[in-house]
Amino acid sequence: EHPLALAMAARIMGSVPQEDGSAQFPKRPAPPGASAPDKTPAPITAESLLSEARALAADDQAALAAVNQVQEMGTVGRGAEGGAIRHIDVVRPGTIDTYVVRFVGLEPAEVLIVGDGSTDLDLEVYDHNGNLIGRDIDNTDRCYVSWFPRKTGPFLLRITNHGQRSNAYTLLTN
Repeated sequence: EHPLALAMAARIMGSVPQEDGSAQFPKRPAPPGASAPDKTPAPITAESLLSEARALAADDQAALAAVNQVQEMGTVGRGAEGGAIRHIDVVRPGTIDTYVVRFVGLEPAEVLIVGDGSTDLDLEVYDHNGNLIGRDIDNTDRCYVSWFPRKTGPFLLRITNHGQRSNAYTLLTN
């Protein structure tokens, strides 16, 4: 719930194609006995994130200026091989969703998770050797990790739902 984090999320969103990543991340079948998700996520746009960032900044002129500066910066560089990804999914209570995404070496790589607000989500990124690259493990369902891969290759994204309810989220990469 920080205006600059939302502004950076909007920056990433601006580099994401309009199609979602459903073809790259096909829906997994629910485990036996699992209930249906609690809700479907609302679409998130760069404009809605910037609007929320401005609302959070309120009368903080420095934060508003920073949000405006991020907006003027435009989109981020190439990250995921083949272009930016937007994928909408639901992580069930107490489970982990995993994805493998190839990122381009020596280019900024960014991953953003924006949940529906119902539970705490954590994001961890690992390289192909299982080394932890970065993580966002605070008590929110908005997670952001950025890094510069040494070389082009696959990275494992782990999204953990620590709550007792499903959480509908959007996964974004640059």
